[in-house]
Amino acid sequence: PLWIENGRAWVSSQGTWKLTHQSGKTENISARDLPETQAINGSWSVAFPLKRGAPQRIELDELRSLSEHENFGVKHFSGTATYSCQFTVGTIPNGDRLFLDLGRVANLAEVSLNGKKLGTLWRPPFVVEVTDALQSGENRLTVAVTNTWRNRLIGDASLPVEKRVAWSLFRDQWFAPNTPLDPAGLLGPVKLQTARAKSD
Repeated sequence: PLWIENGRAWVSSQGTWKLTHQSGKTENISARDLPETQAINGSWSVAFPLKRGAPQRIELDELRSLSEHENFGVKHFSGTATYSCQFTVGTIPNGDRLFLDLGRVANLAEVSLNGKKLGTLWRPPFVVEVTDALQSGENRLTVAVTNTWRNRLIGDASLPVEKRVAWSLFRDQWFAPNTPLDPAGLLGPVKLQTARAKSD
C-alpha cells in the first residue's frame, strides 16, 4: 500500500504510515481520500485456440477455474485461454496512478487494455500499472492466460488414442485418469486500484 519512487511516497490504500529515512528523519504519510477499489465484475468471454479440445469460445458469468467447468474440453484445457471483458470508469484525476490487480492466475498472464499491451505477469502479485492505457468511460480488457499441460494430459488418459490432444512418455505414472486437476485460467478477483503521491 506504500512505496517510494523517485523520492515521492505513493499510497494505494486508506491509512496512515510513519516513514523513517536513512538519515533518521521521520514523516507521516496518510491517505483518507482515495477512491474505493473498483471490482471488475460481470461476464467474461473466453476464447480458446483451435484443435486443443475446447470449444472456440465460452461465456462466464463469473470467474472460476477452468478445471471446474462442466465441459470436458474446457475442464481439461491446457494452453492459452484469452479472457476479455468491458468495464466503465469515471473521471480519472490528474496525477493519480491506476493499477490492475488480477487476483489469482494459473499460471501466467499477458495483459492488454484498450489494445495496448501492458506486459506479462508470471508470479504473484499479478498487478500491472494501467495509468497510460485506462480511459474515462468504457474500457476493454484482455488477459491471455497460459497454464501447464498437466490437465490436458490427465483428460487424455481417459480417451482413446485417436481422440487425444497431447502425449507424454510418463502418462501412466503421472497423468492417470481421475488424478486431481490443477487450477487453471484467470481466477480473480480482478480489481482496479488508485495510488496517489502523499506527504504530510
